[in-house]
Amino acid sequence: MKQYSRVLSCPRSQEVGNSSSPSVVVGGCSLVRVLVATACALFCVGGPLNLEAQEQSPEKQPTPACENEEVSGLLRHALALPAEFASDIILTIAEKDLCSRSEIAQWVIDSFTLASHARRRLPQARMSGRSTDSRNGLIYAASSLGLDSLTLKVRAIRVLLKHDRHAAMRLFFDLHSTFAHPTLAPRVACTSEIVPDPDLYYILAREVVGAVSADDSALQTLGYSHAHEFLRFVIATANSPLAIGSAIELVNQISSLESDSLAIVSGALADSLRRIDAGDRAFMMALSRTARIERTSVLLQQAERSPQPLLEAYRIYLLRHLTGKRCSDGAQASNRIVDRFNASLKRLGMHESVSPIANGKDVLATSGALPRAEDDPFWVSGQSRQILRAVQRLRYGRGGKPHSKEEIESLQWRQRFDELNALISTWKIDDEKDDLSYIFQKGTIYLALLEMTAENTDYTQPSTLLASFLASSYSDGHRIEWYYIVDQAFKRVMSLPPAVQRTFLDSAIRSGNSIMEVRARMAQLLGVDQDG
Repeated sequence: MKQYSRVLSCPRSQEVGNSSSPSVVVGGCSLVRVLVATACALFCVGGPLNLEAQEQSPEKQPTPACENEEVSGLLRHALALPAEFASDIILTIAEKDLCSRSEIAQWVIDSFTLASHARRRLPQARMSGRSTDSRNGLIYAASSLGLDSLTLKVRAIRVLLKHDRHAAMRLFFDLHSTFAHPTLAPRVACTSEIVPDPDLYYILAREVVGAVSADDSALQTLGYSHAHEFLRFVIATANSPLAIGSAIELVNQISSLESDSLAIVSGALADSLRRIDAGDRAFMMALSRTARIERTSVLLQQAERSPQPLLEAYRIYLLRHLTGKRCSDGAQASNRIVDRFNASLKRLGMHESVSPIANGKDVLATSGALPRAEDDPFWVSGQSRQILRAVQRLRYGRGGKPHSKEEIESLQWRQRFDELNALISTWKIDDEKDDLSYIFQKGTIYLALLEMTAENTDYTQPSTLLASFLASSYSDGHRIEWYYIVDQAFKRVMSLPPAVQRTFLDSAIRSGNSIMEVRARMAQLLGVDQDG
């Protein structure tokens, strides 16, 4: 609902599965040992996580050393969390240089290993123009936290590139091994708005090439003596439309390729284009990336190389998808796609060497053969709508203007506030379609109440209610989406007066939920305004 974004000021807007366990050798006090030791306590027991129940005795639990005792304590707490959260905490500490540089490298390698056990393998891309106030909107927004295996591993490699290029290259090789699948990426159904997106892998590859361009020995760590050999190695992983689009952009961005090298890597692009068959949803979402193949063709012409093999492969790729079964919300774009390709051939002067695509002859897809993407909006149940309207009345007065501080401090406003709290207390999970809808909507309402009363020290209840609800609503099956709600709450609370910040952080630490406790301690470590 658009009204939700206006009233509550909610920030706007992966493939699920575990990647293979990496082969990196981790010495010293490996966090992996801790992960194995605590796995059952974390994932075999339902309900909110309890740190004290999971924590091992000091002599049994290896703890990374740090000169800063507060950071060491935070790391000790983080080790009991699910893998993606532990990896994220370690990387945050490494990125912010909270300990000495000599301690960073091993921690980062450990965080990379932990990332292999993350719930999700890849970040996600979403169709444009879709509602943000929906289940899919929440799932996509949660992907922005970067708690998937790829994002965490890329962060680890980026840190190591600053400290140990050879170690970074070894980790990149290990990362590549989880992408080099012989089979194509699974098709994404037309009913889905979301597609796994490996773009970050190809962005990192470009950074690796830049980092090792003046250091051949680092590139040789992977067994390659030239950049183009390494790039062929990377491009061969492209097994989906978004992946090949990112690979095309990777080639376009590397200006150091000589003529022969450019021809070799463009050949690798052509090979991938000829074999990718991913269905209409992924194909349509990748068009803006794959269309950049015109730039690659220009680069080939500038290097006095013919782009004909590459363009012919792209033509095969387009026709394979345009003549297959189409999603009903994208099939009407076929003529436009064909026109762009044919116009590109003319701009490149290749329209006689490469056959244009003929609309109505070459493209014979059945429009609307498959369903369109489904949306699953929030704020549709009777209870959630009633509470949303009540929040609107509390936040805004006549003319849609926010209530003044004096109005909020009035007896009448307080009575309406108490009535709303009573109404919220009757709101149960069974009133909603599923637990994720309930958690998101109720958490958002509590946050709105906290923001409305932040300037009045008499209203301490919303802060406690918010922390308590978030802690008790933990869902392991939706832990990334749950944490996105928690993350938004923390970020927005940190913009409120210092007294409200402290009350909320104290409540989070005492909540009995390990993830919220560690997040609150991290906020304290990184600095919370102590005035006020």
